[in-house]
Amino acid sequence: MNISLLARKIYRLVKSGSAKAKDYKNYARYLADAPASYSTALFNLTVDLELAWSRARKNDGATTLAESLRRGRLARKNFPALLSLLDSYGIPATFAIVGHVALDNCSDHNQPPKFHPDWINGDWYDIDPKSDDNYYGLDLVKELLKGPGHEIASHSFSHVDFSDEFTGADVAAFEIAESRRVIEKLGAPLDTFVFPNNRPAFVDILAKNNFTIYRNSKNGKIARDQYGCWQFPVGIWISPNAFGSKEAIKLVKTAIQKQQLVNFWFHLHEFAGEKQLREFFEPVLRFVSESARQGLIRPDTMRGIVKAIR
Repeated sequence: MNISLLARKIYRLVKSGSAKAKDYKNYARYLADAPASYSTALFNLTVDLELAWSRARKNDGATTLAESLRRGRLARKNFPALLSLLDSYGIPATFAIVGHVALDNCSDHNQPPKFHPDWINGDWYDIDPKSDDNYYGLDLVKELLKGPGHEIASHSFSHVDFSDEFTGADVAAFEIAESRRVIEKLGAPLDTFVFPNNRPAFVDILAKNNFTIYRNSKNGKIARDQYGCWQFPVGIWISPNAFGSKEAIKLVKTAIQKQQLVNFWFHLHEFAGEKQLREFFEPVLRFVSESARQGLIRPDTMRGIVKAIR
């Protein structure tokens, strides 16, 4: 167990009488208490791939430039190790990509609308340095396209928080449509949208742009909304500082017992390096792979799972 996780567990134990994080306990309870929803257990792993486009956090304060760049560097560093693990265990994953990450220069995207929330200095799109590979990741997307099985989803164009009161329909429409245009230009089929910060808004515009699936802000059975889009349950954010691989496997075991969908999502920058990423994910992916061979669970992408259950 890493020192940071141990320290967090000790702190939680002292404060609440339990070493488990609140979100973990709530999700474990949800999986255990919900009635069987599917003919077999389902597993999805989603990577929110935004590199340095990570400052859309009004409630927590805008992420600093230095922190955004640190996250971009870590994501690049950990990307090959994750792909290797997924390939080794035959687990397809969903990669929710910020559209700007699928570029290698700014001349390849359309002019965005002016957008100036009062909690940042200057225009939203001014942060783009037009040269830093922490903001451009076409090479990473091409690696994903080489291997079969993984799904590429949109995570907006530049990680704007759609639920922020300053986000208007013009900004939302650009973020949705431009991410589709940029990603589809690479030959990737696009059905799924992951809202930054899991705050759905402007879903009518999403539907008009032919997105059919999005990650919701709540947990529940996959179902259509008023616009005909499939709402995919939010699942649980995973991080080596939140809980360990043994606890993650316990959630998968509960999903198997209850014929539920277990949905993990995370960012690559949450792992300090390849060693930590492998130590966390290898036991989890091994268990999912072995359970899949026994017919106990189906690992698939968001799009694959929706197709399987509808």
